[in-house]
Parts: sequence; structure tokens; C-alpha cells
Amino acid sequence: MPPKKTLGTTIRQLRLSKKMTQLDLAREARISHTYISKIENNRLGPGQGPGAKVLEQLAQALSDGTSHERLLEELMLLANKIPDTFVKDILKNKDEILRSPNREESVMKLIKEKARREQEK
Repeated sequence: MPPKKTLGTTIRQLRLSKKMTQLDLAREARISHTYISKIENNRLGPGQGPGAKVLEQLAQALSDGTSHERLLEELMLLANKIPDTFVKDILKNKDEILRSPNREESVMKLIKEKARREQEK
């Protein structure tokens, strides 16, 4: 059974596929190699996860250039962050959400649909 897909396992797989060491990635992404190690080994405590800026730097360093935006969205989802494109979809559908008797459920439905579409690409 393959390991559960996490932010750490995804970053490790991408890094290794590019034949990079953690130090190489740290230099390329301009972040600490010890922080990369903590991310890859899922050793970050509550509130220590990477923010949008760090995820952007990692996506830039790990993407092949053409898949940067898609990779950034995937990393943000794995880090339990809401990507800007998701926020735009929510705002675009705000009237529908506001009319809904259960707004939270409507927002979650939009997020799940967007995530499903992204995974199908």
C-alpha cells in the first residue's frame, strides 16, 4: 500500500524526480534545508506549516515551468490552505452561497468540486 499523499511526501517525490538534494531545493527555493526536512518528514507542529509564500517558492523550484500554477494549487491543498483560484470561484458564486440555507456546506461543495476537477486534469 503506497504511503498517504501528504505535503511532505509530495515535495520529496518531486525533489527526487528532479535529482535534487534537500540542500539543492533549499538553495533554489531560498528556504532553510532543515525546514524542508521537517516538511518532508511531517515533523511540523501546529502553526508551523508553510505559508503561501514558502509554498510559492517550493512550487517555483519544483515545477518544470509549465505546471507551476497547478503544482502551487496542489501544494496549497495539501497544506490545508485555500488557493486564490478557489477564493475567486467562491467570490464568483457568492450570491448563490448567500442564498443557500447552509452557506458553509455550499462553500465546501465548491471547494471539493474544484479540487476534484483539478485532480482530473
